[in-house]
Amino acid sequence: MATIITSSQYLAWTGLTATGADLLALANHCAAVSDAILKYLRPYSPIPLTVTDITLDAPTGNVLLLPATPVRSITSLYLRPGADGDTTLFTSDDLLTAGADYYMPVNAFDGWSRSGQVFRRGKSSWGQEWVYANSRSLAATVNPNRGAVKVTCAAGETSVPGAIRQAAQLMVSLIFNRRKTGMPVTSASLNGGSYSLAGPFTATAALQSPDVAGLLREFRAEVVHMPGD
Repeated sequence: MATIITSSQYLAWTGLTATGADLLALANHCAAVSDAILKYLRPYSPIPLTVTDITLDAPTGNVLLLPATPVRSITSLYLRPGADGDTTLFTSDDLLTAGADYYMPVNAFDGWSRSGQVFRRGKSSWGQEWVYANSRSLAATVNPNRGAVKVTCAAGETSVPGAIRQAAQLMVSLIFNRRKTGMPVTSASLNGGSYSLAGPFTATAALQSPDVAGLLREFRAEVVHMPGD
């Protein structure tokens, strides 16, 4: 699986060298930074993903939100009320047709869906089911039809945007430069041979660095919850 940054990329971008234990530490820091950024930016993915046979609830409204963005294309989209997330129940009869059964708006610049929204065509709802509070209740609550949608799609950027690569590089530097002491040196006395240390630093803390946060801010979309989600 693709990552945001690797040790070889970091060394190439910074012009630094590392061997032995330092190289191993750098690889571990790159993996931690990549994982932190991917989790921080979800559902947006800066790396290419193939979402295969994922089951989703069919919302009571006419807008379905796919689980990762941007969505480059939809390979297949099935709708089977009552499937309850069992992928083996979906058949060719449940396969929907793009344009006739659903519509995904795309961005004019790259032809992708940045929102991950898919609209149901010809109906006001993707699905629903009625849930009763208990066996004696006469009133039912309308819920999404659980696990009634199965989708396979191509999502994520085809290559990591430059700003995100730079953010990853900064995060690795913040952590890697402290590998000898385990924490950053904030001041030093050359003649006295003394130095002071700040608190420990992690990949999560590096995300909050002003420079890193500024680079990632535009990519971190707010999660949109549609009626019937």
